[in-house]
Amino acid sequence: MNRLLILLIASSILFSACKNNTTTKPQKAATADTATRFPVVELFLNDMDEVKKIPYYIYKITTRPGDKKYKDSVAVSPKEFAQIIAPLQAIKIEKEKYQEDAFHDLSTASFSIITKALDVNTEVASVTTLLNDETKKLKSIFIIINKNEGDSKVHTNYFWKAGKSLTIAKEISFKNGTIQAETQFINWNDKD
Repeated sequence: MNRLLILLIASSILFSACKNNTTTKPQKAATADTATRFPVVELFLNDMDEVKKIPYYIYKITTRPGDKKYKDSVAVSPKEFAQIIAPLQAIKIEKEKYQEDAFHDLSTASFSIITKALDVNTEVASVTTLLNDETKKLKSIFIIINKNEGDSKVHTNYFWKAGKSLTIAKEISFKNGTIQAETQFINWNDKD
């Protein structure tokens, strides 16, 4: 009986001690977001400037998916090149509107940075950047831009190979359901 009584008293003391020890943790004060973004746009703009400075012979090959007979090849003047890359030079990545993930990819010997818009209606939907894992120099950048233009939606993929070429795949979806697609390969130093 004494053991049962001692066990009950010890249990109730232990229970009340645990019950009375429910203190609330102090809330952390709100702090400013100090995370920084990798300067992918700046690296990209620097590479564009290099192309504009060096007197490359630039040419463009245009194809249309579904039309195997269509293939157009023309020389591109520096002025035309500036017009082609103008949408890319206007890209802004505002920290609060994007999520950035980074990882080291051993299979490509690259450091990959994936920047995605938090809102699906953001014009620059995503930017995927590959950097050389040793030099941290730009290897390539893949940009997806979605725009509404009048009664159509324009989906454009840009693939920039640093110091080499730019591929633009554009698809226009019209309100009446028709789709127009075109791919442009702009080359200035791509020997692959």
